[in-house]
Amino acid sequence: MRSFTIAIPDAQLVDLDARLRATRLPEPATEAGWSQGPPVDWMRPLIDYWIDEYDWRTRESRLNRHPQVLVPVDGLDIHAVHLRSGAPDATPVVLTHGWP
Repeated sequence: MRSFTIAIPDAQLVDLDARLRATRLPEPATEAGWSQGPPVDWMRPLIDYWIDEYDWRTRESRLNRHPQVLVPVDGLDIHAVHLRSGAPDATPVVLTHGWP
């Protein structure tokens, strides 16, 4: 286990912005709903949000307020926030996004 700080290079954020701005959405699906993927009218506002409103540096700063570690698991580095409870008899909790 080793300490970790999130530090995305500016060049990667500039590249992401360019790719988001260059997004070409397909024609709307021939069926209603999500059976053919996310609807175009749902994707456009999401892409616009990422371009115009989402502030990665603010999120990065908030995440970096907490101690973080990289833990090797079966040859993969798993990034985790490592917080200890102030209660000596607290039950450990692991929250994940579902993988691995």
